[in-house]
Amino acid sequence: MIEICPDLLSARDCLGRTPLHVAAGSAADPRLIKILAHVCLAACDVQDQDVDGKTPLHFACDSSSVLFEDVHNNESATPRPPCHDAICALLSESLAAATIEDADEMNPLKHTIMSNASLKSVKLLQSAAAKHLQGASMSTSLGPTTISLRRVSIHGRRGVMLSVCVCVLVKMLAGCIRRALF
Repeated sequence: MIEICPDLLSARDCLGRTPLHVAAGSAADPRLIKILAHVCLAACDVQDQDVDGKTPLHFACDSSSVLFEDVHNNESATPRPPCHDAICALLSESLAAATIEDADEMNPLKHTIMSNASLKSVKLLQSAAAKHLQGASMSTSLGPTTISLRRVSIHGRRGVMLSVCVCVLVKMLAGCIRRALF
């Protein structure tokens, strides 16, 4: 498929989803996700959001994601835990995706925590978001992110979420100090 019809990799359905969205949301083999992400870098781009604002990483991190409305199949479906290897595969192509919020103001880290993923996956997303934010401007846009992260901590893993909040606040302060001095 990659050699015969490379344009299909970036094709979108009526919901704005690419083959990478579908692979990540249907718990496809992480090796397939890595190949799709590597071959079609635009599919991992920050702008690669579907109509609900979700990136492929959102789907990989959300155990309750529903790709297509199908009442008969969804009633009996059990949530799958987020796959650490799939998350790694998607982050290897774009760290920025770790910080994007969907239409419900949920980023991949929040989805991972709400999906009771392994602590290893949560730490991976924390690290990716922190690395991306280091390169980004420390503007006021971090304020709402910090507040919304606290709201999620009510559901569990307070220590993990507190460390994210502290990390973001420290980076905000460092950015403010740098701007004040220079």
